[in-house]
Amino acid sequence: MFCIQNACLTRRHFIYENSNMNFSTDAHMPPTQFFKCLAEDTRLKILLLLKSHPELCVCDITLALETSQPKVSRHLAELKKYGLVSDERRGKWIYYRLSADLPSWQAIIISTALDSNAEFIDVETALLNKHLTERCC
Repeated sequence: MFCIQNACLTRRHFIYENSNMNFSTDAHMPPTQFFKCLAEDTRLKILLLLKSHPELCVCDITLALETSQPKVSRHLAELKKYGLVSDERRGKWIYYRLSADLPSWQAIIISTALDSNAEFIDVETALLNKHLTERCC
C-alpha cells in the first residue's frame, strides 16, 4: 500500500486481467499509465484546463493550446481511452470534461498539479478566457 495525499492505494486497484491491459471491472488504470498520460505536455495541459474550466469544446482547447485540431483530438482520444475525460456530442460539437469516475487519488493529483503550478498554463488560460467570451460553439 502507498499513499498520495490522503489517498491510500492497495495492490488490488492495479490488477488487470491480461497483458492486453483489459482491466477488471473494479480496477482502474495502473499508476504508471496515469503518470505517462501526465508526462506529455499537451495531455497535461488539457487535463489542467479541464480542471479549471469544467467543460470545453475541442475548438476551445485547440485555440488555448495554439495547436492543430488533429493533435488535440488525438490526445483527447488517448485521455478518453484511459477514462480520464468524458465527452458529450451536442450537434456538430463535442464537449469534454474530466471524468466523473476518476479515482480520488487521480483527482487529487490533478487538483494539486493545478493548484501548485497554475503558471504552467497561464498563457493557455488567458487565451482560453478571451476566446470563451467570443465562443464559436
